[in-house]
Amino acid sequence: MLIKFALIAIGLLPLYLLALKIVSKKADNPIKRLSWFFYYGILATIPFIVFFKFTDTGVSYLNVKLGVLATVFIFALLEEISKFSIFFFVKKENRRKLYLSCLIAVALGFAYAENIFYFAEGLENSVMSIGAIATLIIRLLLASVAHVAFTSMTGAVLLFGLGKAFFKYLGLASATSLHFVFNWICNQDLTFLLWPFLCIILFAVWKLAEHANSPHYVKAPARHRRTQGGLLTVFSNAPP
Repeated sequence: MLIKFALIAIGLLPLYLLALKIVSKKADNPIKRLSWFFYYGILATIPFIVFFKFTDTGVSYLNVKLGVLATVFIFALLEEISKFSIFFFVKKENRRKLYLSCLIAVALGFAYAENIFYFAEGLENSVMSIGAIATLIIRLLLASVAHVAFTSMTGAVLLFGLGKAFFKYLGLASATSLHFVFNWICNQDLTFLLWPFLCIILFAVWKLAEHANSPHYVKAPARHRRTQGGLLTVFSNAPP
């Protein structure tokens, strides 16, 4: 079992490192810095995977006691809180320096670790065929883009709110709500809606970041102003 996990991890890692490198280049944010956020994203999956992936009775209990919709919401909330927890481990005075690219790195790390387990389960429970492999690959792409979209929304809302604490939690609420809708769509087998839904989210993130970077929008003191850079750049390196 451990060998299978190791082989899957090694096989998927180059794809995520490539994505991380692209983000690093586009955001002009050193890949060495982004790597720490990527590792954090991997670690953030541990509580979620331990509780839900290895305790089927826990999921069944929630379905019976709370209903499917409530369970779907709890999954979304816990996953987004796991990624959001990066804010509790960053010094307060440095939070305004967080780049959206760093949050994307957290999301990529989370998706990477989660997909290792999904791939392991899929390979164990499915008869190997082109269809089964294609399903796993589609799941890999969907999960990765989805986590990036949800976590980016947290960062974009925070950017739009000039880094104020209220908007940090509003961003978390927005990401959780979008994640809940995504899970609900999956639960209802309306998978044809997933890609349009994710594209709309990413477009909204882009427009929020673009508007927040506009000189007409930023009226705060110079130390709070953002650098230009659209989707990927969130905060300048200027001291808070």
